[in-house]
Amino acid sequence: MRAPQVIWSTSCNGTDDIPGDEEKSAFVAAFNEWARVVPFTFTEVFTSEEAYIKIQYVGIADFSSTDASVNAYAVSYGPEYLCKGLILINDNFRFCLTPTSGKVLLQAVALHEIGHILGLCESGSSETVMSGVLTSLPTSVLSPI
Repeated sequence: MRAPQVIWSTSCNGTDDIPGDEEKSAFVAAFNEWARVVPFTFTEVFTSEEAYIKIQYVGIADFSSTDASVNAYAVSYGPEYLCKGLILINDNFRFCLTPTSGKVLLQAVALHEIGHILGLCESGSSETVMSGVLTSLPTSVLSPI
């Protein structure tokens, strides 16, 4: 039996911190990591109208209009929001693909926010990807369920 497919897309307005559309690699890696431990396959599409999960970068003005703190790296809205998941990345922060001083590791944020889309809440343990305080990728990112 094939695993249910979850379709995702990023908007064309990526972050200026990472050249070209290389930031997609952080989301591809995060979705691949989740695919190892949940019974879904994740497929990228290039038009957001088709996507079940839409990922957008927003400036501080748009981010501050959400219910999240302006100090949050991102905010997620589960499928109950217009029957689709939405991840808004706060582009007020500086993001990176590899650990860099003064920047936020985008893959860690992506793993965390996808977890919310999948229905997980914040964790009090700093060892998990659902920790409320993300400074790096946990050494043991996800364990199979």
